[in-house]
Parts: sequence; structure tokens; C-alpha cells
Amino acid sequence: MDLLTLQHNAKKQPESYKEEVEMQYEHFQSSLTLFLLNPTSYSKDFGLLLQFLSHMSPKYKKMLKDFPTKLSTLLNDHSRNMHKELRMTIIKSLFLLENKGCLPLENTLPIYFSLFACKDKELNKLVTAHILRSFRMLSKKNGGNKRVRIIKNIVYSFLKDTRDRVPEHALLILILTFNKKIWYGAQTVNIIANACFQGNTRLLVASLNFFLKNDIEEYLDPDLEEKETEETSKLQAAQESYCETLKSMKYSKKTKKKKHKKRKLLQEVRMEQKRLRYSSGSTQINLKAIELLYDPQSFSEKLFGYLRTCTETFRVKILMMNVIARLIGVHKLLIFNYYTWVQKYAKPHQEGVTEILGFIVQSVHNLVPPEIVEPILNHLLLNFIGDRSSTQAVVVGINTVLEIVKRCPLVLTEEVARDIAEYKRSRDKYIGSAARGFIHLVREIDPKILPKKDRGKTSEGLEKNNMAYGEEKVNYGVEGIELLGLGDNVDKNKILTDEDFFKLEKIKFAIKMGYKKNEEGKYINEDEDVLELEEIWDLRDEDDDVEEDLDIVKNREFNRFSHRRFDPNDLMSNIKRKRTREERMEIANEGKVGRTYGKPKASGGGTKNEEKEKLKPFMLTRDRHVVVEKKLLSSKERDRIRNKNILKLQKRK
Repeated sequence: MDLLTLQHNAKKQPESYKEEVEMQYEHFQSSLTLFLLNPTSYSKDFGLLLQFLSHMSPKYKKMLKDFPTKLSTLLNDHSRNMHKELRMTIIKSLFLLENKGCLPLENTLPIYFSLFACKDKELNKLVTAHILRSFRMLSKKNGGNKRVRIIKNIVYSFLKDTRDRVPEHALLILILTFNKKIWYGAQTVNIIANACFQGNTRLLVASLNFFLKNDIEEYLDPDLEEKETEETSKLQAAQESYCETLKSMKYSKKTKKKKHKKRKLLQEVRMEQKRLRYSSGSTQINLKAIELLYDPQSFSEKLFGYLRTCTETFRVKILMMNVIARLIGVHKLLIFNYYTWVQKYAKPHQEGVTEILGFIVQSVHNLVPPEIVEPILNHLLLNFIGDRSSTQAVVVGINTVLEIVKRCPLVLTEEVARDIAEYKRSRDKYIGSAARGFIHLVREIDPKILPKKDRGKTSEGLEKNNMAYGEEKVNYGVEGIELLGLGDNVDKNKILTDEDFFKLEKIKFAIKMGYKKNEEGKYINEDEDVLELEEIWDLRDEDDDVEEDLDIVKNREFNRFSHRRFDPNDLMSNIKRKRTREERMEIANEGKVGRTYGKPKASGGGTKNEEKEKLKPFMLTRDRHVVVEKKLLSSKERDRIRNKNILKLQKRK
């Protein structure tokens, strides 16, 4: 009887096959002593025996009570010298014993982390996936808070481990537990933040990327790439069908049936986008993590102190600048030395200068004193905005000043506004468009500091729109409450419920999409599509920011930019970006589909140049050099040429 048959029968009738299982256990003990003499050897029968006993352990707990401990000590002592396949077999057996309750997670977790020191990618993926699965199951159990605290302390201790690759995987597991909302708390975030100061560059880069919501290497699913390609292909198919429907409706009559089909296809595209986003796990975790820091001021000061004295590469320093700027912008921190230190890298010839300018923009908010930000504007005017600067430098400089003034309007002076307004008449269209965008912003803040010709017709009689330093706008009611249909009859003591706020958000989104409420209580747009409020809300994408895109509030606020991640590429929005070599090759290859190269053309269909010359009229060729020379030939030369042509004709025959 082989082991698989014995395993199947012993699970059904444990008492009947007790002696056979005991014989196999004795065989395991003898095989184990032989294996310990040469741990690098591999025996397939020994691996099958381990799998059999791990399946039998829940049925024969008294007989096999020492088997789990022997298996764990075997893996812990000889994991590096062991054969790859045998090591994988023992790990899977440990997983089975842990799932059946024969081994507690507190005992196996140190063994799992010791396995990360082995250079085996498949092993690392398997162990990481099992650890996360165990953590998820443990967090779902009631009354498991004590065990969770113990296991957290075990994981935190491995961040200070001296073995190679063990601290990196411990940090990766912590990041994944937060991203997957297993340990979604402030304690996890602050432990990840403390990893920045462990003196390990890999830990520093991983924790910084966590706060920046950059991609962390996924060890969870071996078939992750195949699933992503399938999901993206579904999304592309839905988008193509929607585009084809729009093209067919462009020049045809719009009927209710076609409108319904268009709306249904759009909903399918939205659902595929949400499904793809959910499967990839791309949520706004970076902002949540930044908000959960215990003391962001001390953390940013400590990180900035390390930035000033460290000897890391420039790309790592860029990451540190980015994290500090995000912290300053979100929490409105005051670190005055940061602006002067980053300013020395803000030069047109500097590598990644647009990223550095984006960090400066992100770190400016309305609580920063204008005296601190003013040197940055003077630096931009001196190095970027000038007659001798390139077009790209001038446009980036003007856009940077515009973004800084949006966040800190008090820094704007009449001299700066008039200097940049002069570039409106530049011959370069990119510089002119950037200057006009700056003028539109100044018209909203303080139009009087502009020249009279640039103030605009609607700015006459307007006063200064920005508030004093430290002044905050206080709302005495809910903005847009009139959209609920309550009007002026709202009781001041009435408390709006969550349903009221949710309905208000839906109405704002409907207004943003171009819908207006009719007499029947439904919403209609310019294409005369009549929808319910819930149907419009289903079209919403999860990344839509309703509050920022609506123009309901007339008095614009300039301090609502800190929670939005600023893209440095927006500073070059007015410049036509130069295509890369790959993009140029794609455009060139689009017209070459179906063409063959390196093959001769098919014969026939054309005449030679000599034949064409013979068919030309004599009056067109009489003044040519060849014809004139023929007229000047002597009689002997003519006879020689004629005889030569006769011989050629005879040879052809």
C-alpha cells in the first residue's frame, strides 16, 4: 500500500490504520538520523514521508506530538544547506500543521523570517503570502487582540535584525499589512516611519516610497501579471465598444434607444476601471499614512537633519525632499531652513529641476510667512525668468511663481506682478500663454497691482481678495445647502444627517457633469438625457474630486492645495514636450504596417530613361550637349560609331 492510499484510508478510519502510521513514524525517525549525517542530500521518499506525517498529525496527536517540533528545528537549523525541493516540501508541511492548529504562529514566525536570508525568490513569495494570510485570519478572529500584539512585537523586532534581507522583508510585510488594511493603524505607520533612521538605505527607500504611494514590490500572487493583463484587456474592449458607439451616433439621429445604449456602455467602462483599481489595491493610502503620524513636526525635522548630513545618492535625496514637502504641505508645518536648503538645487542646469521646484511648491502653504517665501521668488526671477534664459526655463519659472502665489498670496508684490506681466507680449507663444495664466490669477487676488491695460474689464472696482497672514475663513453654515431644496426655511438648530451630506455630494457631482434639475425632480443635460440622481452617481469615478472642481463657492480659497499631490510635470504644461526616441519610432512604424522591405520590385510596367529620350520631340533635345556634339563629329567618327552599333545588333540576333 503506497502512502497516498494509506493517507486516504487513515483519514476515514484512524483506529484501523494506527499500526501502519506508527511504522511510518519510526521509518521517519531512522531517515532523519541518516539525513542529519548529510543535510545537503535529497531523497524524494523522505519528502513524501514528511507530507504524509503532516497530514496525519491532526488525527494522531498523541503519537505524533513530537513531529511538529522536530520538523521546525530541522528547517531552522539546516534551511540554508538543504536542497531546494526538500526545503519547499518542509515549508508546505509547516503551513499545513499551522493551519490545522498543531503549531502556533508565534513559534513558526521566527522560522519564516529566517528563511528570507535564503536566496530563493519562489520561497520568499510563498512565505510572504502565507504570513499575510495568517495575519488576516488572526485579525478577523474575536478575542485575538493579545495574540496580535505579541505577533506585532515579533515582526517589529526583525526590523533590527542583522541578517541579510531579513529587515527588508519585515518592512515589506508591514507595508503590505497596511496597504491591504490588515493592520491599518497608527502604530504600523510610525514603526515604518522609524525605519528611515535604521542606517539601512534599502529600509530608507522602502519607507519613503510607502509615504509617497509609489509601487512596492508585490510578493503575493505568482500569477499577478497574467491577471493584470486579462483585466486591462477587458477594460480596453469596453472602451473600444464605447468609442465605436459614439462614432456611429455622431452623424445619425439620437434616439432613446441609442442614448440608453451609450449610457450602459459608459457604465461598463466605469465598472471595469473600478474593478481594475480595486484589484491593484491603489487606494489613497499615502495621505492616510501621513495623517496617522504621531508627531509629524519632529519626524520631518529629524528627516531633514539627516538629509543635510547624509551621503546618500541624489535620487535618495530627491525622495527625502519629496516626503518632507508632503509632510509640510499636509500638516502645515513650519521648517524655515528647508526652503533655503532646497533653493540651492533650484537651477536650470540641475538634474530633475522640475521635481525640485515641485517640492518647493508643495511645501508652501498659507501659514508660511511671506518673508520666508520671498527669497524663493527673487531666486526664480534671477535664474529662470530672464531675457537670456531659454524658453523652457522661463515657462517653468512663471508656472512655479503662479503655483506659489496660489498657496501663499501675500508673497505677491507689485514689482513681481508687473515684471511677469510684460512677458505677455513675448514672441514665443509658450511664454506668452504662461504669462497670461499668471495675469488671470493676479486679477483674482489683487488686480490693482497689474498695469491698467492688463486688469480686465470685470476687475474695475474690485478690492484686494486675499486675507491677512494667519487669517482663516470660517463658514457659518454648510456650503451648497440650498441645493438640497431646503432654501431659507432651514432651522438653524437642525443637524444634517449623513444621508443629507451624501445627497448634497451627489447633487454637486450632477452639476459638475452638466445636469440640471427639471420640474419633475429629474436631471437633464444638454443632450436631453434624463436621469435619476442615483444613475448619475453610478457614472462617478472613485478619483473624482467633487469639491475641488465645482464653481459653487464664489470666494475662492487659496489654501486648499495641501492635500492634493502636486505633479511637477504641470510646471511644463505650456511647453510642447519633445518626443522620446521610442515614441518617434512608434509614429514612424504606424505607416509601415503591411509593407515589405529588401525585395526587388516586380518587373514590367515602366520604361527606361534611354527609351524615354528617343520618344522626346527633336526640338526639345536639339540644344542639349549630347546632340550638339553629334553634329560636330567628323565622317570617320560617324562611320566608327555606325559600325559599332551594327556589330551590337548582329550579336543580339
